[in-house]
This record gives sequence, C-alpha cells and structure tokens, in this order.
Amino acid sequence: MDGFTRGVDGYYDAEPQLSRYLGQRAANQFAAERERKRSIDSRASFEAHRNRIRERFLSSIGGLPDHSTGAFETTGTIESDGYTIELGVFESLPNVHVTANCYVPEEDGPHPGLAFLCGHTETAKADPLTQKACIELALNGFVVLVIDPIAQGEREQYRDPGTGEAVVSGGGGVFAHCYAGQQCFYAGANLAQYMIHDARCGVDLLCGRSDVDSDRIGAVGTSGGGVQTSYLALVDDRLAAVIPCCAGTERSEWLKTGKRIDAEQAIHGAIPQGINYDDFLTAMAPRPVCVGAATSDEYFPIEGIHAAVSRARDIYGLYDARENVDLVLADTTHCSVYELGDGIFEWVCDQLGGCKYVAHDALSVRDAPDLRCTPDGSVRSAYPEERTVNDLLREYVGTNPVPDEREQHAKRLRRTLIETLDLDRGSCELHPRYTRTDQYDGQTVEHVFFNTERDPDIVVTGVLVTDPDVPTRSPAVVLYAANRDRCTYPAVG
Repeated sequence: MDGFTRGVDGYYDAEPQLSRYLGQRAANQFAAERERKRSIDSRASFEAHRNRIRERFLSSIGGLPDHSTGAFETTGTIESDGYTIELGVFESLPNVHVTANCYVPEEDGPHPGLAFLCGHTETAKADPLTQKACIELALNGFVVLVIDPIAQGEREQYRDPGTGEAVVSGGGGVFAHCYAGQQCFYAGANLAQYMIHDARCGVDLLCGRSDVDSDRIGAVGTSGGGVQTSYLALVDDRLAAVIPCCAGTERSEWLKTGKRIDAEQAIHGAIPQGINYDDFLTAMAPRPVCVGAATSDEYFPIEGIHAAVSRARDIYGLYDARENVDLVLADTTHCSVYELGDGIFEWVCDQLGGCKYVAHDALSVRDAPDLRCTPDGSVRSAYPEERTVNDLLREYVGTNPVPDEREQHAKRLRRTLIETLDLDRGSCELHPRYTRTDQYDGQTVEHVFFNTERDPDIVVTGVLVTDPDVPTRSPAVVLYAANRDRCTYPAVG
C-alpha cells in the first residue's frame, strides 16, 4: 500500500508547513515586540524593559541555583613557551564537578580574565581550535578559564548501569543535552539554568584569582558557547565585556530556517514574551559587546544578526555609546572563535586588555588526554558521589511540592495541558479531499487530506482503509505512523 507522492499527490506542499505555521502564528507577536521596542526612548524606559526581560528569562528557565563555588583544585600543570596551563576541577554545586583548564600568561599580573565557554564539540575544552584561541589570548596577556559543559569533555552524564559504558552521546554533546533537556522541560526547568550556573562559577574563580583584575573580566564563546555567553551577559553584571560568536539571530529570521534547536537554547514562551537576540546584547548596555558572525552561517541567518546589532546600537545610543556595539564578520559558514579571525582578538585586546593584539603563528595544541583534569577523563569515575542532571532535577522537583489532593492536582494538570497546547482554540470545517482510490488485498484504500486549522493552515494527510463488505458504521481504529517525512500517515484502519 503506497503513501502519498510529493506535495500530497500534487495538491499541497506540506513539507515546510510547520515552519510556515509557526511563522504565521508568531507574526503578530513579532510585530508587537517591534512596537514595544520602538517606544523605548529613554534610559529609564530601557532599564525597566531590561529588568522585565531578565525576570521573564529566569522564570522561563526555572531560575538559577543558589550561587556558591568550590575552590579550584589543581590536578596538574603544563608549562609552555609564554604561558602555563593549570588543569583543575571545581564544584559548582555539591557533588557536581566541573573540569576546566586555565591558561595563564608567564608575565606578572594583574591580567584581564576571560571565561571561555565551549560550543558543541565532543572534547570541549580540549578541542584543537578552542586550544588555539585560548593560547592566542594567553600570549596576549589574558588569563583564560575554559570549562567543560555538562555532557561534554570529562562530564558525561549517562552510563549503562550494567556495563558502565557511557550512553546517550554524540553530536558534540547535542544528543545528551537534548536528552537531559527534555527531562528538564517536564520538570518545568531548562538545562540552561545549570549551564549558566557553571559559567557564573567560572567568573567567580576568575574574580578570586590574585593575578586577575576583577574589573576586566569578560566572556567569549561560539555556537552553543556563544549562547551561554549571551545568557551570562543577561544575568551577571560583573562582566566588563562579552563576545558571543555564531550564536544568535532575530527569531523571525531563525524560524525561516526550519531548523531544530538544542534544548538549552529553547526558552519556553520566548516569542510571546518578547525575548529576542538583541535583548541579550543590550543587557550589557553601556558596557562593550562584540558580536562575531559568519556571513554564511547555516544556523543563524546574517540578516537577523544585522537587525539585532542595529537594535542594540539604538539602545546604546541612549547612553551615547553606540561605538560600544561592534560586529566582526567572517566570510565563512558556522565556525569557531579562532576561525573568525584576528578581528575578535583585536577587539578583546583593545576593550579588555588595553593593548595592541599581536598574532602568533604555528600554535601547538595538545592531545585531549594531556589536558585531562581527572585520572581517566571522567568525573563520574573520579567522584563516586557525582550527581547528574537527573539527580539535580529530582532535587529541583522536590522543592516544588505537588498538592496533596489528587482531584486538585488532576484539575491543575488538565488546565496546564489545555493552556500549554492551546486546546481551547477554535476548530475549522474539515472539507476532506480524496486524491485517489485503490484496491489493496481486497480492501478499499483512499488517500485523503484535510485542514485541521486555517489561517494559518495545518494539513493532515491520511490513508483510509475500509472493507467494502463491512457495514459503514463498524468500529474504527486510528493509527499514527512514526515516519513524518513522507506524508504516509494511515488515518483509519
């Protein structure tokens, strides 16, 4: 029994309909957001807006853990020409260990400090391009702390209880982040809250170093690390400058890509709440911010980046500081901080280092095992009481009590489902269309599609299978197919 051919048998192009639907649903929200932001005409009105955005963001991710940081335990050092790498571990929460490398210039301080936040690479802090960026910065006088995010580097989360082997891995940490992130969503939280907390603890460690000037601390990262940098800019006022790279675009432009997004980047209700990329940039106002971007980035369209930077400059203009918003472009696709080129390093040296950038050629990187902070490259092995995201979520849910009365809980659950899924919205006339009828193994097979929503449209396809010898009002069974890419959903069997 065949399914539909392309374009729902030539009647309707259903392939991009979800992106089209979301774009149309969001259009009014984007228009309202633009109108609100056009009305910001003073520092006072902007600062009130910034406070609202921060509160909405924190509420959407479930808040942040209590802020305390354990000491940096140095587990090894690597001496190199012009800098030293300190290998170490710190606790961001009790029994939650964060592995990190700290690149320290050989000259006496105090130095400017940078929290380097990793994107989605399996080796995280040991990624060769990350190493090169950290070395380049250290040779230009920066203390750079680069940390492994949750589920990357030495911080794998999930193990087979029988074999002890790591499971739920791949995608440079994306798969584990999505796995953990889905559980966070069920708990009313977001994986971002734990990643932001780790980053804040990194800033704590930099501020506490005697060789770091606590008034000259910034954050930098690309891709997922750039997103973490943007988040940190919104919630941590200690940062003197931030450099988010290949990490954001206007949401209206991003929706056009039709791409999925990593769990920690999916902020519940961001569009109706008006939380957009420019809000993370203007959170720093009037402190300097530099956006690094690839002109052909397949994840973050360049048009949305220019729009966000333009909005940010308008806000900075309220502080007579438009020049504090910079944009460094590279004619390439999605890339690392190092690949964005000298423009990033020149900006960082100028804004935080107070010095002229000096480029270095032929930077030598080390194999990932050389940069390990734990004996065998795993916090789960090194610390028997190590807690995972699952453990943190159990604790988080335990602090949010469920009503004792089952009936009240059921009512609340029903109300939440209706509101979350917008189940009270009106329905439309179905107007089913039958594109063709075949016979298969004595059964009548009809290809049917119909609209379940209009303006914007949602089209549902189905294959109606009936036995011509059975009365019309016989029992019916609805089957839903798992393969959603070929429009082959059986509707009734």
